[in-house]
Amino acid sequence: MSDAQWYFMTRGERTGPISQAELMSRAQSGLLSRDELVWRDGFTNWTPAGTIVGLFLAPPPAPSAKAQLTWWQRLFRSQTSAINEKRTAVVSPANKKPTKRDSKIDRAANRKMIAQLRDDAVDTQLVAAEMIRVRVRLNPVNIQIHNFIECINPITDDPPPHEKAQIVQSAMQSVNLANAVLELDEALYVVAAIGATRIQVFTSRLVKVWPKARQFIRHHWLDDSEKAAKDIGEQLYCAVQAHRHDLVVIEKHFLQLQEFHPRYHAIMTRNNFWKTGFKTGLRIAAGIVGDELGEGVAAVGTYVWDAWREKSDTKFCESFGNALDDFCSTTQAFTEKTVQEVEVVTSAFVNDLNDFYQDIIAFLEGVIDTKDISKIYHALHDPDADDKIDDDRKDFLEIVMSNLRDQKVSARSEANIKRMLGLP
Repeated sequence: MSDAQWYFMTRGERTGPISQAELMSRAQSGLLSRDELVWRDGFTNWTPAGTIVGLFLAPPPAPSAKAQLTWWQRLFRSQTSAINEKRTAVVSPANKKPTKRDSKIDRAANRKMIAQLRDDAVDTQLVAAEMIRVRVRLNPVNIQIHNFIECINPITDDPPPHEKAQIVQSAMQSVNLANAVLELDEALYVVAAIGATRIQVFTSRLVKVWPKARQFIRHHWLDDSEKAAKDIGEQLYCAVQAHRHDLVVIEKHFLQLQEFHPRYHAIMTRNNFWKTGFKTGLRIAAGIVGDELGEGVAAVGTYVWDAWREKSDTKFCESFGNALDDFCSTTQAFTEKTVQEVEVVTSAFVNDLNDFYQDIIAFLEGVIDTKDISKIYHALHDPDADDKIDDDRKDFLEIVMSNLRDQKVSARSEANIKRMLGLP
């Protein structure tokens, strides 16, 4: 018994596991009351702490009317006015006669549904976070930056100059960052909508089948779902825009590279030039991101263009190669810093999502013997029938699933997530 792992319920929140000794310490110090529910492996249901032999030193006090109420009934009473309390007084379970409906409760089915919701809580967090990450990476600016780096990466340490020139030309032609800031601004709304949509879907479906959910589940999503959705949308919007000024500078330097590229290409492809074995300073073969990332992007490329017309061909090509190298590093830095900003917001969102699920699960565990929870279960568990999957959305979700596989999610989680997303 001393090695048993205990859980206890306080204000509708499940806490644990803790040891038998810790539970006794809480009970004897007054941190755990006799009427709060506890559970350990081997128990069929949650049990009032006062019924556990040896947990409390003093004999139990005479039960009061308040003590006879379940925790969720006390929670309901504490959050209503005196007038409403009189109107909605709950009959003590000790005096309540069992009804035919109570006798038909399928406790085994309830326990099975609660176990599934625990799995759903974990899997929903995984997929919601990855959906946000993928949307950030798939915005038009990040895609073009990724394409540019992918084009440049084939450059090895010492290819012939004319080969370098062809690779650089392909990279310059593969992207257009001249309107990067505008494209990012347009993409922001798609990113910001993900968290907001999830909040609205979860809360609206729950309240539809359980209109009194707000009386028993104290979570800020249910208190004001519109405000919660707006807040997460604004937080994601601001996170993607946190380094917007860096992108303004990157856009300007890309225009500079476009302006000076024709001379660079002409020099590098001139036979009597590259046959001499000339080497440029371009050194981004492996997508190098070094200590320079923290220095900002305001000065990138500016120093290399001073008096460029007076520079010799050799000096000019060295300057162009260095500017291109710096440009690649700073674009990668912009993407990485943006992802980091979004990750902070995503982490907070996932924590809220977990709390939302755990609050509901804690309530359901408290009524497992007295309430048919199937409607609540299906509202949270079943995929949204109105969420139609077109080709674009299917491609997006396949990327999400591929990333989750790379993260080594279990086969059970993968199957459950595909079910939640409505994927075959």
